[in-house]
Amino acid sequence: MQLKANYLYEMNFIDLLIIIPTIYGGWQGFKKGFIIEIFTLLALLVGVYAGVHLSDQVSIVLKEHVNITWKYLPTVSFILVFLMVGAMVYFLGKLVEKVIDLTGLKLLNKLAGMFFGIVKFIYVISIILLIEESFQIKGDVLPGEAKKNSLLYQPVKDLSFKTIPSFKDSELF
Repeated sequence: MQLKANYLYEMNFIDLLIIIPTIYGGWQGFKKGFIIEIFTLLALLVGVYAGVHLSDQVSIVLKEHVNITWKYLPTVSFILVFLMVGAMVYFLGKLVEKVIDLTGLKLLNKLAGMFFGIVKFIYVISIILLIEESFQIKGDVLPGEAKKNSLLYQPVKDLSFKTIPSFKDSELF
């Protein structure tokens, strides 16, 4: 795709739907900083992993010590493990951020956070666009002509296919 000199005038509403959240992601990343952005993502991933692998043991302990036989106990156990592990990882990130701030690298942390926030939001948008594409069977959510004329729709949508090739083999498409 070749960009023309007047590309700003050729943008449509889909481009704005991509740009506005991306700018927001950059701003959020700048405010939080790279360290917190990374540790927040890690807290989510490690929390889910721990919740999946440890919630059964927590359910057993809660049944024995609290004498609960509630049908939602596995779900509550997962949530407890997820929150506890996620909080520990997050607070470790806060500690690392304090060390970074003391070393005088605060601006670098903020700028790297802005970059990471932009990349993260573009990636999330690309997955949303893939899901939108899967709804074409029932009719377009976004008009086909607008997608075709958008400067950013195709490159952003293709990002998911390039980073996770198994998306193409999914039943979703």
